[in-house]
Amino acid sequence: MDGYWVSPWRVAVGVEAFVESGAPFNRLGFFNFNCGSAVFRMPRGSAGRLPTNWGADLTLSYPFAVGPTTVTVQAYLFNVFDKQIAISRDEAWTLNPTTGYPANVFDPNQHPDNEQYGFVTGHSAPRSFRAALRAAF
Repeated sequence: MDGYWVSPWRVAVGVEAFVESGAPFNRLGFFNFNCGSAVFRMPRGSAGRLPTNWGADLTLSYPFAVGPTTVTVQAYLFNVFDKQIAISRDEAWTLNPTTGYPANVFDPNQHPDNEQYGFVTGHSAPRSFRAALRAAF
């Protein structure tokens, strides 16, 4: 959802807010040494979901005239609430060939050999600020 408002004093305020459902989570098993963990051990996306990602960004701007040029001072605040939500996890259930490989490569009952399975590998970006000047002539 996006919106903005220009005040009677020409200050523009903008807000962008979003909510995204968490991405589906997978359980991947070892396929071969070229592809690594590429076999779905469970139906795709059925190993759970990542948390819901949400946030808001804020913008402020103010234009002023400098001769025939309009200079606009702009400020952007991204991730206003500083929510650093998990957006990816390690999905590799097995990293190496198991006993009986390659005959059991598609066996869904293999035991995990990746101690990092399910650990968070990425977060949404932290709060950040950007300032800019725009000139129009």
